[in-house]
Amino acid sequence: MTITIQKAALWKRVSAWIFDMILTITIAIGVAFVTSAAVDYDGYNDKMSAKYQEYEDNFLCFLLLPLALCTNYQEAYMTRAICL
Repeated sequence: MTITIQKAALWKRVSAWIFDMILTITIAIGVAFVTSAAVDYDGYNDKMSAKYQEYEDNFLCFLLLPLALCTNYQEAYMTRAICL
């Protein structure tokens, strides 16, 4: 009995390729999720969002909006003057 290498039909090869891509993407997403959990990406993102909000509250009013729209103009001005 001889063993010969046979080519699979086109549909089988396409199906196998699609299955391989699904597995690859699933594994990549799983690795990304585990890495995200391991380095506490959500906690870091929350800290950065808080810093952005603090910066926006302190400086954005002074830099971009007219004085009539600023409710805390004096605080923003003093904070910016101290930083300069």
